[in-house]
Amino acid sequence: MKKSILFTLAFLFCYSLYCQTNKVDYTNVIENYIKEIENTLNKGSVKAISFALIDGNRIVYSGNYGYSDFEDSLKADSNTVYGIGSISKLFTATSTLQLHEKGVIDIDSPLTKYCPNFKIKKRFETDLEITPRMLICHYSGLPSDITNGTFSKKPGHFSSVNILLDKEYAPFPPNYVYSYSNIGYCLLGVLMENSTGKKYEEYIKRYIFEPLEMHSAIVDGDNSVLMLKGYDENGNLRDEYGIRPAPAGAIKSNINDLAKFAMTFLPAYNGTKILSSNTINSMFTVQNQTIPLDLGEKHGMPWFFENINSAGQIYYHSGGTMNHRGLMLIAPESNLAMVILSNSVNIGRFHRLSINLIDSCAKLKGRTPYLKSKMDFPVLDTVTISNDELAKYTGLYAHPSFVFELFTKKNQLYTRIQNADYFLKPLKDGSFVPQILDSNGSLLIQKNVRFEFSNIKENDILIYHSLENNSKQILGTKFYRQEIDSLWNSRIGKYEILETNSNDHLFLSYFELAIENGVLVFNQMEDYEGLEKWQTAVAVKDNNTAFALGIGRHRGTTLLFESEKGNEILWFSGYKLKRVQ
Repeated sequence: MKKSILFTLAFLFCYSLYCQTNKVDYTNVIENYIKEIENTLNKGSVKAISFALIDGNRIVYSGNYGYSDFEDSLKADSNTVYGIGSISKLFTATSTLQLHEKGVIDIDSPLTKYCPNFKIKKRFETDLEITPRMLICHYSGLPSDITNGTFSKKPGHFSSVNILLDKEYAPFPPNYVYSYSNIGYCLLGVLMENSTGKKYEEYIKRYIFEPLEMHSAIVDGDNSVLMLKGYDENGNLRDEYGIRPAPAGAIKSNINDLAKFAMTFLPAYNGTKILSSNTINSMFTVQNQTIPLDLGEKHGMPWFFENINSAGQIYYHSGGTMNHRGLMLIAPESNLAMVILSNSVNIGRFHRLSINLIDSCAKLKGRTPYLKSKMDFPVLDTVTISNDELAKYTGLYAHPSFVFELFTKKNQLYTRIQNADYFLKPLKDGSFVPQILDSNGSLLIQKNVRFEFSNIKENDILIYHSLENNSKQILGTKFYRQEIDSLWNSRIGKYEILETNSNDHLFLSYFELAIENGVLVFNQMEDYEGLEKWQTAVAVKDNNTAFALGIGRHRGTTLLFESEKGNEILWFSGYKLKRVQ
């Protein structure tokens, strides 16, 4: 009872500040959202959540719940600072675009004009040069990460990426496919420092934090200043490491200061301008109209596009450190925005809950309710296709974290993916409806999903198409078994890390080069949101080099063998490895 009374008083105090000057009453929708927060905190896996709702030129409501330090019973409050992770990319992109507005750089000029020390080996012949725009939008074709040392108590400076890339090839040509890259944002940080003569953190402070009076915000790459606590997917205390790619994820802020930054992207904002309206509009403009491998998914600069609802088109960017998580939502058409931060991993459900909150607020502002039409999935107009006709789809496919093979079986396609048996039944329109074999031997039809085959840019791909939200993603890229010669056969076995650093979190902790089902694969164990095995199909280039197969993030990573003092070592994503078995 006492807790309920205290919550009511706190809510009324914070909310009354807004209601004095605004006639829209958001009380009920905010209270419902807070109940979801309290229910989540009561389950124990999440320790603290803070959020702020923004309408036009002011913060409607800001609240902090749970414990910033669970062990010492320190409650989250308006001063609680969180790691915002990849939301930091919005600050780096904003800074780069500020330099473009001032004429210091041109985001469509070659990157090497501003980063003369940048170089990377090319796998593909192309006349296109990487530009700052491509880095902002994740179309540079560069590796996604140099994983080793990404999370560390004493991370190196992000400019070390220029040295680390020496062991890598560019996985893709520029403007080929969307491939999220923290490496690209490190290079934007280098560009900023080279172009201004200021350290990255000095520039961000001078041209964003200070003008917006973001007094809590800091670029804290090694977590040495604030020493924040964090909690894993089970709610257990886990070290909150620093981040080497600082321009990609090292900013920390309390909820109100992050809300000040979010507010600047709304048309009604009339405070200190850090970007022109034209530049902000360009950030919300689709940048990938000519990229067929993106399968129609829209990307801005570097905003993601959420589905349209009553608030209009919503743009968002999420972020994560080792443990902290965050989300920023912007709905310009309704002048609404929202930010949410947590010191815990397990808040994924709040993405959808936050979208719904924005939708509800837009309706209260008088926006026409967006009535999502009832989803009537098409009638399953099945056809019979002979096994001979289906044979063109059979073969091996590389997914970012596993390999699967399609076979024909009783005029259907069959595969096994992550311990589940799939039968793909052909439909008249050329697609396939997946059926999953349950533990009782019954086939469960996934009526809201289609598997589609396509050839794009000379890639045979299998597409996962969700009819519910009309989204598509590449499930697998077709490849063929490659004869493995005696040299590569001699390298089969487990590998261990040489020169480990006690300050680093082992993002990858297990390495094995193996032949499975006649395919050369490189197995790794990833430790981020719990342990997860990654199985990467590998294509050999020459005696010393191979590449991870597939399209998209973490694909195309280089495996490079070198000789050192008479011993053979393997380089992979920044890890220096030796064979032990």
